[in-house]
Amino acid sequence: MAVELGRQLRSARKRRGLTQRELAALSGMSASLVTKVEQGLIADVRLETLRKLAAALDVRTTDLMADGRERPDENPE
Repeated sequence: MAVELGRQLRSARKRRGLTQRELAALSGMSASLVTKVEQGLIADVRLETLRKLAAALDVRTTDLMADGRERPDENPE
């Protein structure tokens, strides 16, 4: 999960056009923590940390935890 979380975080950050330092400042986290999470080096990221990162990125916390696969109910025909 840590690697996928890192991918989701990096993707959301890049979509917002933010650097890791900018995301860190917006979320109140350290740039080092943002880097480690993106690299999948932290296996257990606290839910409160995810909430702060998600809020700074203007995404849902669950968006960062998603595995990147489309859910059946997300794209109804």
